[in-house]
Amino acid sequence: MKGPKSIEAVELAASLAGREGVDPNHASRIRIQTLLDQNASLVQQTQFADAKAGGLVTVVGLLALKGPAPISGMADMEPVALATGVASALCILFCVLAVFPRYPAARVRAHLSDIDRFSWPSLTAPDFSADDYARYMQTAEVSQIVYSIARSNSAISRILLRKFQMLRIAFGLSLALFCAILARHAGLY
Repeated sequence: MKGPKSIEAVELAASLAGREGVDPNHASRIRIQTLLDQNASLVQQTQFADAKAGGLVTVVGLLALKGPAPISGMADMEPVALATGVASALCILFCVLAVFPRYPAARVRAHLSDIDRFSWPSLTAPDFSADDYARYMQTAEVSQIVYSIARSNSAISRILLRKFQMLRIAFGLSLALFCAILARHAGLY
C-alpha cells in the first residue's frame, strides 16, 4: 500500500484556475476558504460531541448514584440493579472514550510534517521547528496549502466518526438504563 505523498511532491503544474476559466486567484481563495470553513465545522462538531458526552456522563452518573435505581442496590445482588449498574458503568466508559483526546502516536507524528502542515500534531513533530514552519509558510504554493488543510480535515473527520460511534453506543446503553428505571417506577419488577 502506498502512503500519502509528501507536500513537496504535490503536483504544482496543474492550473489553479481549473477548467472553468475562473481567475486563479479567485479559485485559490475559494478552495482555501472552503477547506477552512470545513475545518471550523469539523472542530465545532467535535466540540459538540464532547459536550454531548459530558452531559450524558452527568445525567447517567447522577442516576447511578442518586437516582431511582442507584448502584447501592447492587449490594443486594438484585439482577436489575446489577444490570443498571453495569449499563451505567459502560455508558460512562464509552462517554469517556468519546471525549478522550486522540492524536497520532509519536512515531507517526515524527513524519507527519512531511504530509500535513496545518494540524497541531504535524506542527509538533520533533524534526519540524518553528523556523521550518515559518520558512514553509513564506514559500508555500497554494496547492501545497490546499493539500495540507485537506489532509488535516480528513484526519479530523475520522476522529469525529470514532467519537460519534462511541456516543451511539453510550446513548444506546443510557436508553436501556432509562427503560429499566421507567420499568421499576411502573412496578414491572
